[in-house]
Amino acid sequence: LEVNLLKYLKIKFSGWNRISLERIVSGTGICNVYDYLAWTYPSQVDPEVQRAHQQAPKDAGVIAQSARPGSLCERALKIFASCYGAACGNMALFVQPF
Repeated sequence: LEVNLLKYLKIKFSGWNRISLERIVSGTGICNVYDYLAWTYPSQVDPEVQRAHQQAPKDAGVIAQSARPGSLCERALKIFASCYGAACGNMALFVQPF
């Protein structure tokens, strides 16, 4: 899943440019993850959520408020939380005093 998400983001943000951590681990990152899931699983898209997301494409609140069990929004938040945890773990290792 993560590799395909990376490929999607590379296409979305112009090709061979580097995809930074902030493209996923941020408020707009939640929106990017949701966009990827909606593109990958179009049959699971809730039309009301999609309409609200299209009206405010950088508002992660739309995704968070619509995160019902089993929804793409819930899945997007789980992916975000997993990546956020990994980033925190990496930072903890980076700043260890020994």
